[in-house]
Amino acid sequence: TTTPAELLTALPRLQQQFRTNSGTSAQDYSALLPSGYRTKSVQANPPALVIERLLGLPDALSIETKRDLEQGNSYLVFSADTNASESRLRAASMRYPAQITPFLQLPDTFPTPVRFLARRLTANTTNPYDAAAAIETHLRLIPYDEKIAAPEPGADRVERFLFQTRRGYFDYHASAMTVMLRSIGIPARMATGYSVRERLENSQYILRERHIYSWPEVYFTGIGWVQFNPTPNLPTISRPLDPASEGGPVAAGPDAGDLNPDLGSPEEPLPDSGAGSALNDGANGFNTTPWLIAMGCIALLALASRIVWERTLAGLPEQARLWEKTRRFAIAAGLGPQEEQTPREFASRTDGAIGTAGRVTRLARAYERVRYGSAPEIDAEERASLRQDYRAIRKQLLMRLLRRLRWQAPRLRRR
Repeated sequence: TTTPAELLTALPRLQQQFRTNSGTSAQDYSALLPSGYRTKSVQANPPALVIERLLGLPDALSIETKRDLEQGNSYLVFSADTNASESRLRAASMRYPAQITPFLQLPDTFPTPVRFLARRLTANTTNPYDAAAAIETHLRLIPYDEKIAAPEPGADRVERFLFQTRRGYFDYHASAMTVMLRSIGIPARMATGYSVRERLENSQYILRERHIYSWPEVYFTGIGWVQFNPTPNLPTISRPLDPASEGGPVAAGPDAGDLNPDLGSPEEPLPDSGAGSALNDGANGFNTTPWLIAMGCIALLALASRIVWERTLAGLPEQARLWEKTRRFAIAAGLGPQEEQTPREFASRTDGAIGTAGRVTRLARAYERVRYGSAPEIDAEERASLRQDYRAIRKQLLMRLLRRLRWQAPRLRRR
């Protein structure tokens, strides 16, 4: 077979390096190769450089079905990950290919204290792996807390997390490590997905909404993207200590963990009542006094809740704000998501319970795109459509909440 054209351009550099420096490692030769190739081995007798072409798989991709997935549907996903040893990661070259440059970018307003902290933590390291491990160890000392207050408008979230609040959850730990590494010239990116916990037979796992997680990935020349976990609620990534113990591909993502967020109480049974029955107080002798008191309390709670909601939702994209409001209304109405449900499963169940004809599901899709996608912005038409869906959903959930309160009021009065 003929030598590919892109490889021919690298041959002169490879030949010169091979003649002048017999001790060059395979990783150093890989840094001279074009994207999609790497050095498999360096042979002394007979002298030879063995180069292999990597599979033409994209670094990351997303798949969207033409129809909704329903219960009973299945799909298969293949992924590749590295099980490189610590010694191999330490030996990786710091000469990065051109396509990795975007993962070194930082804004012009990047906080100087964050850069200085990264330099101080890595001052005694001599390679990217030990530098990443030093930053990871420091960040794991910052406590895990999902109930931190939203940052002030205009504040840098990473700087605030590192020097002021000193508390946070996985998004904060992962984003802090990503930008700190970039600030000292090490390519890094932030990944989102699921932590793997519930393992079944035949190497199968159950992934639930409460397993959502974020972690940083660091690029190593000749190896690829390698995961780290600076968040202290889950263990660090386990790696072989030496090349002899390296194995094949392993499951991607951080090690097992259980975030166990508060997703609301299970749904309580409701009486089968017709629309508008909550306001019919004459036919069944329902006393209006407790009802009016309850309505007054609801109004006050609604006002206070609105203030709290707006503060806790500040800075979120439109899709995420509408989804979180829907979720909170559903919890109040007794339809809160169960621990095992994904956003799409919860949406389908809620649509069926309140008769909103797929509106909650559309909100769930929009939320998933902004939560796991790379393009959170939406146009005016989609924004108007999502707001219309939310208003219709809110109306139905409020009606269900009123029916629930009416059913519970006589029980409370009898007690």
